Amino acid sequence: MRVFTRFVGAGLCAVVAACSSDTNGSNSNTTGSVMVRLTDAPSDQFQSAVVYVSQVSLQPGDANGSAVVISSAKTSFDLLTLQGGVTAVLAQNDVPTGSYSQVRLIVDSARVVLRSGMTFSDGTNTASLRVPSGSESGLKVNFSSPVVVTAGETVLLVDFDLSRSFVFQGPPSNPNSVSLKPVLHATAMNVAASISGTVTPVGSGATLYAISGTDTVQTAFANTATGAYTLAFLPPGNYVVAAKATGFQISLSTAITLGNSQVLTGVNLLLLP
Repeated sequence: MRVFTRFVGAGLCAVVAACSSDTNGSNSNTTGSVMVRLTDAPSDQFQSAVVYVSQVSLQPGDANGSAVVISSAKTSFDLLTLQGGVTAVLAQNDVPTGSYSQVRLIVDSARVVLRSGMTFSDGTNTASLRVPSGSESGLKVNFSSPVVVTAGETVLLVDFDLSRSFVFQGPPSNPNSVSLKPVLHATAMNVAASISGTVTPVGSGATLYAISGTDTVQTAFANTATGAYTLAFLPPGNYVVAAKATGFQISLSTAITLGNSQVLTGVNLLLLP
């Protein structure tokens, strides 16, 4: 999930750094617990897609503040297991309370296996990939609005858009190669909202997109038996839902405004041939 926001890494601190206390930055005198969870938007191109993450940090709202490292443990996740609302713990630690503008990930590499029936032009179905900026300075994932960490627990969600992060070169069913250009979004779970509804015809196999401005924030597949879909983990804001399927015109919803933690249902779309 479009015109995408591209995330260019910036330098990360190697240790947890205390930041000056002000209304825009963090407060080194008190701490709060932060859990970062990972999820994935769906894709039908892969059998597995494993990413290797070696560091997770938060950037204070004060642009001059130092990044706060939440975890520097090397972990790996198969993104194909994190779909349909499933999440996994990416990192958890205590950090200074205060305002934070983004989460940063050091992504060392990835390994993908194409789905059955797909092969690369050399006859293989597996590729190992690296992310130069991701493994050096890190991938910046901006929050739609600053997240305030309090003395309690704050849960953040990073959405790794699998279908848009891996870019194929060559024919779709027999590509020459694939490159990794991560597309990620992040939100605080306590304000995350959702949109759900149905797509007709129910067997169209439609893909749904939650679009905010020029950025597609979330994608989902409609159930081929019922036509039902859910676009979950959306930051509050203004959206249009788009449905796209082979052999049909693109269908768009009316404008939608989501509030904090709002669960919006009944956004039904009709696809025309």
